[in-house]
Formats: sequence, C-alpha cells, structure tokens
Amino acid sequence: MQSACGFAGAISFALWLSAVLCATPPGVAQHNTSTKHNTSTKHEHSTVAQNSTKRQHDSASPVGSGFLTAELYASILESMPIPTVDVLVFSFDLRQTLLFNRTARPVQHWYYSLGGRVLHNEPLRVAAMRKLRQELPLLGEQVSPEELVQAGVVEEIFEDSAIPGVNSHCINSVFAFKLPSSFQQDRLIRRSAIGDRQHSEGAWLDVDDPTLHLFMRRKVKVCLRALQHVPIVQHQHTNHDTNTTRGSSARRPP
Repeated sequence: MQSACGFAGAISFALWLSAVLCATPPGVAQHNTSTKHNTSTKHEHSTVAQNSTKRQHDSASPVGSGFLTAELYASILESMPIPTVDVLVFSFDLRQTLLFNRTARPVQHWYYSLGGRVLHNEPLRVAAMRKLRQELPLLGEQVSPEELVQAGVVEEIFEDSAIPGVNSHCINSVFAFKLPSSFQQDRLIRRSAIGDRQHSEGAWLDVDDPTLHLFMRRKVKVCLRALQHVPIVQHQHTNHDTNTTRGSSARRPP
C-alpha cells in the first residue's frame, strides 16, 4: 500500500513537473501576443505612410481640364462660390488700366478685366498666367509669372451668369501688372491682340473713371495700392515708344 501510494505519488509529481516545464509562462505568452500586435501595428503604420506618400504624389497631379457640363456648372453655381483670378494691366504711370468689352454674361457689355476660373490643382499665379496668355497672348508671352503682383481678393456677386436663371458668386484673386515705359501700349487694344471670344475690344480707361463697374473700381483700388509698393524694375521687352491714349470712357455701351 505504501509502495503503491509512493508510486502513485511519484507519478503525480512527475506529471506536475512535466506540466510546469512544458507550460509557457504567462509573461512569455503576453510577450508573443504583444509582438504579434506590434507587427500588425507596424504594417498598419507602413500602409498609412504609403497612403500619405500617395496623397502627396497625387497633390502634384496635372490640373483639371476645366470642362464642365452645363448641368454640373449650374449645380455648382447654385451651391457655392467660384474661385477665379483676374489680371489688370496698367500703364507705366499708373493712370490707366486696360479693360475689355465683354460679349458674354455676367457683366455683358461692360469693360472688364481679363480672367476666369481656377482649375483643380492649379496655383493662383499659374492660373493668372494661363488666363493672361490665353486672352492677351501678345503681352502674356512676354511676361514671367514673377512679374505679376498678387494684389488682393475682391468678392463678386453678379445678378446673372453664363447659365440662364442662375446668378454667379466669385471669390476673385486679383493680380496686377505695370507695363514698362518702353512698351507701346496701344498695340494691346487691337482686335488681333485679343485671344478669346468673350471680349470684342479693348480700351485704356482712366483709373479714376467714375463709370467703371463697381467691382472694377474695387479691383483697381487694391491693385494700385499693391503696385505702389513694388520696386521699379527695368523689363526687357521688344516693343518701343510709349503711346498713351487719354480720355477713354468706361461707360456701358448702349
């Protein structure tokens, strides 16, 4: 009996010892779980980093085409303001600004500045240069982006738009450019100098002309304030002989 009990006790002790030796300590089990979690976390961090890098790469994507269907554009006009850029060109003495008679809505038949919508992924200065080169290529091809002065922002809420029955609301970033003294400025008002079909003719108008459109008076004001703080730079252009036309009027054509 004692032998059987001793044998049984020995077996019980052996089984207990085996269980102890073969069992994984709680700390080790937790460590392994933590290691697995860390591995998963590292993978997640890596995925996030890759996505972040992809987003940064996407932010440098080419600008949008600018084409909008009439239905989509009408929906946008009814829902939110439109970001736009305008470029105002001034005579060397800052007494006149170059404006164009608009043939399209809004401000149809008013003398107005060049400009248009900003495209997706397009910086403001790049948009301003694009519009200047499209609508006044004679000058745009001779001006560098750095020569445009970012003057300020003018909010425009028009009574109408290119879409019938919908008015337009624009947040307009205004850029200014002062012609060098050697530039023959009358060349810019020739019909052949205008590069788009939204304007029929150009005119040099006095900056203090009271018949300017209200929004144009605001734009002229912010531009003159900005240009007065710009150092005088001698630009190298191919045109010669200043030719300033005085006494032009911004009155709305009948």
